Amino acid sequence: MTFVCRYFFYLLPFVISCIPGVSLSEDIIIQAYDVYFPLLLVIILLERKWTIKNHNVDFVLNVWNVFVFILILSLLLTCLLDLRFYFSALLKAFRLIYPSILLVFVFGHRSLIKIKYFNFGFLLSMLICPLIGILGYAYQIDSLIAKQTTLIDGVQFYRAGSFWKDSGVLGVLSAVYSLISIALLFRTNYSSRIKLLIVISISLNLVALGLSFSRTGMLIVCIGIFIIICQLKVRKILFWGIPFFFILIFVISYLYQSNALPELDQLYNRFVAVLNFSTSNADDVSSGRTSQWFSTLDFFLFNSNIYRLMLGYGYKTDSNILPLSDNGLLYILITTGVIGLCCFIFFITVLFCTSWHDNRKPILLLVHKLVLCSWMISMVFVDSLTYIPVVVLCFLVYSFLKMPYNINNRQILTRIMRILKE
Repeated sequence: MTFVCRYFFYLLPFVISCIPGVSLSEDIIIQAYDVYFPLLLVIILLERKWTIKNHNVDFVLNVWNVFVFILILSLLLTCLLDLRFYFSALLKAFRLIYPSILLVFVFGHRSLIKIKYFNFGFLLSMLICPLIGILGYAYQIDSLIAKQTTLIDGVQFYRAGSFWKDSGVLGVLSAVYSLISIALLFRTNYSSRIKLLIVISISLNLVALGLSFSRTGMLIVCIGIFIIICQLKVRKILFWGIPFFFILIFVISYLYQSNALPELDQLYNRFVAVLNFSTSNADDVSSGRTSQWFSTLDFFLFNSNIYRLMLGYGYKTDSNILPLSDNGLLYILITTGVIGLCCFIFFITVLFCTSWHDNRKPILLLVHKLVLCSWMISMVFVDSLTYIPVVVLCFLVYSFLKMPYNINNRQILTRIMRILKE
């Protein structure tokens, strides 16, 4: 059982980002993690290892579970009145239990996990994931890695969506992977071969991000690079950053002026569209986003009874009562009410406070900052609670950050001798 648990856990990076799922209908896709995490839960129950011996992690887990309970409660109360969205909405809500399962498993089996082997598998997944998105953009397979169609001013163009069939997921995940790769490149002492793989990972993920046309992902990369720069020495910034910046500007300018890549022109149009504060461009839901936020918030506050204000209209029930809103926090308010939004904000605050100054593992702390900031930035523009790979990744890095060191007898003796010498 020990062998099975260890190597089953090593599959996690590939499950969340590399293994495609099965489409049951237009709205329901059973992903690989929908099978993986229930099996992980079965292992936990069979071995009876569900105790987390860490006060901070236990508190974070409890707050998250309360939020998920409120979310499911609002969903069930709404679905009692309308069963059309029941299975699809319940599946999306059930997926939010996966991070809890992951935390319990990691802390219950921390003595079995070899971080070195897991890191190698994670690096491979960061190479395979963007490659799938790029291949899906070049060679569409409708049932597997179909492109996503988007309209800008009546002009149709394609966006890489990988097997999620959602360019937003690929864009945000590629942005997170590129930032993790950059952090590993500058803050670790890997061999030259591993660093070469990391450079390839950065390149592939940036290309996949560009083909997804995700403005949120590009904003995440910009803010993430600023966070990494703040952690670096000035010499490294001058040596690597300035030449790379000028080369990047030159390449993009040349490609744009020569029309070698029509995707650059489409990407420029998407950035221009998001600056429009009117809702005249109905083909692109991103245009006039701020106007949509205010109109949706006004409608919710002044046209909802006290029950709807407290518990919302039901998570992922796609109520037609309210106008469209491309904002994760606003969507949580509408679907789970004031109680759900307050609980989620409290969870983020607790997660932030229990990890932001934990300097025992500097590289993991930096990666955790990058992933958490990426998740929060994406929440401003989309309901990224449905981006399960990103949510699971945030909890995974947090669990590694809080996981105690495995110290053997020789390490204990070494520490005692060091103390005696001092």
